Amino acid sequence: MNAVRLTPQYSHRHLKISLLSMVCGLTLSACAQIDMPSHVSQQRPQLVTENYSSNYVVADLGPAQFDEMAARFGRHGSGTLEVIVGYDPHSKKNTAMKATDQLHRVLGELSQRGVRNVKGSILALDNSGDQSEMMIGYKSVNAEGPADCEMMPGYDNSQAQTDYDYKLGCTVNTLIARQVAHPEDLGGRAVPVEADGRRTGAMVEPYRSGQPNSALSGAYSASD
Repeated sequence: MNAVRLTPQYSHRHLKISLLSMVCGLTLSACAQIDMPSHVSQQRPQLVTENYSSNYVVADLGPAQFDEMAARFGRHGSGTLEVIVGYDPHSKKNTAMKATDQLHRVLGELSQRGVRNVKGSILALDNSGDQSEMMIGYKSVNAEGPADCEMMPGYDNSQAQTDYDYKLGCTVNTLIARQVAHPEDLGGRAVPVEADGRRTGAMVEPYRSGQPNSALSGAYSASD
């Protein structure tokens, strides 16, 4: 049986038709992408509030522990930090008087580290033993990545796999949230209700008359 041979004109014509079909197919695919849902995250870093508490053995408390308490409360704390020192009514060593002395010590250490809004108390704990225990607690505010967001494939490991559901911006916003020094600031700060317009205006009058303002304190130094 003889093989069928195509003429050059016939072959070129079918090649052109095939190329045109491919171009149209690609064009239609590109157009279809326009109508697909967006893969860019519209969410922003979020604030998550929780009740934080931690327990300590009072005798084991040293500068490092007080530094850690003050640093965490300074960054995440909101409202009042509550300190409760326990004592055992049946113990001759872990007494209410000793618990009171320990409480004053703890409050003094925290005050030296800039923690001012503290509420302290002692609490009777039956059969707690001769070792006094302490608990601190407060409302903790944390900054986290957008809700329903995941890190981009390959960020946590070296195995990057295609994820067609990943939304652009999730990883960036999550990393930004982790860098916020005081998460509560993301919620904004309340403007004082009481204000005096005349006093506010008087503050700018010397400047308007040509008198330069005095130098700001700390203008040549930086601090936290």
